[in-house]
Amino acid sequence: MSVADEYKHQRDLLQEQISTKDAEIAELRAAIARQASAVRTLHWAKNEMASGQLRQAHELQRQSKPEALASERDANQQLTDALEKAESERDEARQEREKLSHRLGQCVLQRDEARECVGRLYSAAIDVVAVAGLETLIFDTMREAIAATPEHLRK
Repeated sequence: MSVADEYKHQRDLLQEQISTKDAEIAELRAAIARQASAVRTLHWAKNEMASGQLRQAHELQRQSKPEALASERDANQQLTDALEKAESERDEARQEREKLSHRLGQCVLQRDEARECVGRLYSAAIDVVAVAGLETLIFDTMREAIAATPEHLRK
């Protein structure tokens, strides 16, 4: 296998890895967005439930009946339990979001490392071809590689 073929093969492998990492990053960002949406929905539902139970508790207090007081205590306990559950779920969602954010950061680092490797391969290929006296071949290959490289990876 010629140097140019080996270079192309290595470049193709790295481009595939970069594409895979970009897809993982997109999936992780979507998962983070879903988690954030779930947390907002949970928070809204918690507030709605709390408001309704609070109105009910005030009505019972106005009535000042022993049965109403007992019912109010039950409602308050239910509200407390629901609030604790909602806060626990919110905390779990935050932890999951942090894990996903950390994984996203790892993927971005891996993608950047792959890009650096591609750059080193380009440089090494230029050195090898220059030594062999094949400058024209490498420049044509580089133009083709650059033209085939997706726009967002050229930055």
